[in-house]
Amino acid sequence: MIGANNSVMSRIREQQPNIVDVGCVCHIMSTCTHYAVKKLAMPIEEVLQDTYTHFQHSSKRRQILQEFREFTDTLRTSWFGTAAPGGSPSRLASIAIFNNGQRLKLTSRVTTNQRGVVAAKVRAFYMEMTEKMLSKFPVNNPIIKSLGFLRPELRDSTPPKSVCDQAVRLGVGTVDAIQDEFVDYQLMAHSSLPAYKNSMPLDPYWAAISKVVTPLQKVRFPTLVALAFAALSLPHSNADPERCFSSLKKIQRDDRGNLNKQAINALLSLKYNSKTPCFKTEITSDMCAEARKVCN
Repeated sequence: MIGANNSVMSRIREQQPNIVDVGCVCHIMSTCTHYAVKKLAMPIEEVLQDTYTHFQHSSKRRQILQEFREFTDTLRTSWFGTAAPGGSPSRLASIAIFNNGQRLKLTSRVTTNQRGVVAAKVRAFYMEMTEKMLSKFPVNNPIIKSLGFLRPELRDSTPPKSVCDQAVRLGVGTVDAIQDEFVDYQLMAHSSLPAYKNSMPLDPYWAAISKVVTPLQKVRFPTLVALAFAALSLPHSNADPERCFSSLKKIQRDDRGNLNKQAINALLSLKYNSKTPCFKTEITSDMCAEARKVCN
């Protein structure tokens, strides 16, 4: 998929040299977890099943677990249905122990040696997970490291050169235009900026910046806004397009085989862009007439 010579990425890069590949966060995390689980040397699926069984068939154990959750203010998890694993310092309700690395044993009383075995395995799991995450996540990607200019609170501390370098990587505008507009943006009075609070989405903020005009009623930051939109469009994972494929399967079913491409595209666009819940949509006679046309 992302090889250097004969891959999907290399062929796309022939048509668009400025394409950015930062990997899929979800798939990278899955790969890191796959390596880390090997350090546990235990069948995770069996651990989950046996833990559920340990609580499911004992009212006393469930009561101990409930007392522990109330004491620690721990939320119930749905991993194991109504009985989630837990424990307490004095009465450990359930813990996974491997005898000779082969057999799982659930016990209510755990020795110091057994706790040490479990702690060593858990420590190895997290160490392997951390090492893989640092090596596989794009933490040193120059494009990602230069995205700080998007955040309003970092406006004054961001060097213009990093923004210009970002524009060159993404193929947006010219260096001179980006530098002039970004310096002008840094000198802009804080009271003239759109309202923004920490943790707010950035796209509404930059949409408001795109509407800022000069005294001559011209757009004040056209190239800088184009760079911001290009940076904000970088996907952090493949989850969204894969979710779109799942939605497509629900729309283009066997009993709706007559839908044409225009109708499918319109339905997907409506699903992802409409802010109105489907059950609140008012169906008019004109909409019904247009819907019948696409299947004829």
